[in-house]
Amino acid sequence: YSGATGKRYPAEATPGSILFLLRVVSCLRGIAISLGLSHSYLQTMAPFARTALQSSLSAERLRMRAFVPQPHRQLTSFQIRLQALMLSMVSSKQALGIQVCVYHEGRVIGNEAAGEMGSADPRPVNPGSLFCGFSTGKALAALLVHALADNNWLTSLSDPVCKYWNNFRQSKCTVQMLLEHQAGYSTALPDSWEVDMLLNWQHMIGWIASAPTTEPPGTPAYHALTYGWLAGGLSEAVALHERQPSTYSAMLDAFIISKLGLEGQIYTSIPVSPPSSPVPPNPFKPHTSWENPLEPDMGGNVRLCTVSCSEELLQSMYGDRDIFEELSGGGKGMAAYTGDVAVGTSALSFGLDPRLFNDSQIRK
Repeated sequence: YSGATGKRYPAEATPGSILFLLRVVSCLRGIAISLGLSHSYLQTMAPFARTALQSSLSAERLRMRAFVPQPHRQLTSFQIRLQALMLSMVSSKQALGIQVCVYHEGRVIGNEAAGEMGSADPRPVNPGSLFCGFSTGKALAALLVHALADNNWLTSLSDPVCKYWNNFRQSKCTVQMLLEHQAGYSTALPDSWEVDMLLNWQHMIGWIASAPTTEPPGTPAYHALTYGWLAGGLSEAVALHERQPSTYSAMLDAFIISKLGLEGQIYTSIPVSPPSSPVPPNPFKPHTSWENPLEPDMGGNVRLCTVSCSEELLQSMYGDRDIFEELSGGGKGMAAYTGDVAVGTSALSFGLDPRLFNDSQIRK
């Protein structure tokens, strides 16, 4: 930190051991290039990094590795073959952890799991273990917008977004452009952000509505992080426009998830008390229509089904390891870890790091 400029400089903000490692690797790369050799030093260092991570595990975490709950049940020949294949993939390191659920004619004939949650997370994978689906949520977000259109809450996909979203800044973006990754916000992020800011749904919806575009509307560009805020913000604005205010999660549950019989199987954010049953329901449950399922109670609030489970189950599913605390130097955001923008890491690439979005703080 410089008292003269009031800024933190990468060389001063980055731990000395990291700088030493980077300089050694750069030196080795230079020697390899001079000798005409091609060698990946990351592959050389990976086993040592894995050993260091595993050695940092607490004794309690290590005990988890030895405890693999096996329900007492009579296995069919198919389930035995399935388990053998999965265990073979784990032992041969083709996979770290696996879940497989097989349906035949609408009936579950195999629902098995094997392996561990992570190379530094020895919790055994079970049929109820949760994994982040990443951009699979975009399909649900887009489907919800279409469901609202089918319900005549949206007049046309050619309408400008600002027709329904009063606070939306630009007038050239249509609903169709938004759905097709042409809204103009593909790499938009606040100039200064912390992870808690990105996790604040209402804050980010308000921010994206007034944010400057990163390319002209109508330009195809994958909206990796911003798609959810855009599609979710539009859905909530449409509901408000129809004088039936509701949250994005509640509308997904009502219009899509419950219609498909997938209650308790898909989350846009992990609830405080997820259901305990690991067996997926019949995915072929028919739905009657996409009509408005949001039935307000006498107080005008949407009724939601709540479930409960034990604290022990929550602990076994989520654990308490906070990877982001380790990555960011205490959860203070990127600045606490690398100063301004150190060692070639941009705010966008850091925000896209899978380790960040599998962190327990974000999963909760």
